[in-house]
This record gives sequence, structure tokens and C-alpha cells, in this order.
Amino acid sequence: MKNLMKSTFDKFGLILLLMMVSISAKAQVSGGQYTMSIATASATANTIDFNLTVTVTNPSEGMRFGGFQTSINFNTNIINGGTISATYVGGRSTQLSGLANNAILLSSTGNIRLQVSSLTASNGVDMAQGTTYSLGTYRISNTANWATGNANMWLQDVLATQTTRSAILGFPIGSTSGGSFNYTTITPASPPGLIIAYFSFTI
Repeated sequence: MKNLMKSTFDKFGLILLLMMVSISAKAQVSGGQYTMSIATASATANTIDFNLTVTVTNPSEGMRFGGFQTSINFNTNIINGGTISATYVGGRSTQLSGLANNAILLSSTGNIRLQVSSLTASNGVDMAQGTTYSLGTYRISNTANWATGNANMWLQDVLATQTTRSAILGFPIGSTSGGSFNYTTITPASPPGLIIAYFSFTI
């Protein structure tokens, strides 16, 4: 009888331990927070180059980066009757060299879509809190010269037709297995999993 009770308690203890580890991992993942930004931009008569960055904002122990997607919106008044194209021109941090280039779509005027590019947990990149890496520099080209004005560049924050919602794929720091969590401006809700900002840029 003692052996049976001991065996039952041992099994119960193991199950409890596994549940606690699982809950802890989920809390760490859903409690993470990233910031995605247009860090810099520069223009010629008919091109705009802009650099995207990612920063781990929370938690204090950091997070593991696993990929991203976004849309870059801009003021259509500057297009001046031209036709827009977009390319990746380099500049990604060496720590993110395993990340494939995003497929780029142009499905609506004034919107450049960078489709998801992701890493598995085992080849994700640990980032300490406050660490910033470059996601790369992208170029918007115009067949006409830009009209003078504010480009009003911003990253897509909500689901909308013909756009790609900004998201970071993340793992708990040090994780080498399991699925990523999709951080957006509303997931998790409080605090938001992703912070993005407008970028005022006059041509």
C-alpha cells in the first residue's frame, strides 16, 4: 500500500512539475514585447531607402527572435503619377543572417508588403532586453520623381485588405524547440506584444 501511494504521489508530482514548466514557458512567451521601427530614411529624386529595426522591450531577461512580417505605408501624394517598385538592398544585422529575404508584394498604392520570413526555435536569435538589430534596408523606387511633401511612412498595425499586418515571431530566450508566439499590436493585449511608430520624413 505504501509503495502504491508513493508511486501515485511521484506521478502526481511529475505531472505538477511539467504543468508548472509549461505554464511558466507560456507566460514568458505571451509576456514578451518587441518594438519594430523605421529607424532611418533617405531619398534621391526617385528612390527612398529606409532601415527597419527590431528591439526587445520586455521582459528583463530578453527574448528569442524568430522572424517578422510587415507592411510599410506611405503618402500616395508623393508618387507624382509614377509606378512604384521595391527591393531589399542589404544591411541586415549579421546576427540575423539565417533569416531569408522577405518576399515583397505591391498589392495596393502606397503600401509595400514584406511577407513573413521566419526561423525555427533552434536557429532563432537570443536578444537581451534593449538589444536592437537591423532587419534590413529596403528601397522604394518610382518611375517618376517624387513630389515634394511628407512621406508619412508607417508600419501597418491592423488587419486590412491588401496589407500585411506587422508581427514579430518570438520564443522564450534560450528556447531551442517548440512553436513561436505571434506578437502584434493587440497580441498579447496588455501590454501590447508589439510597439510600432509613425515616421515623419519630408522629401
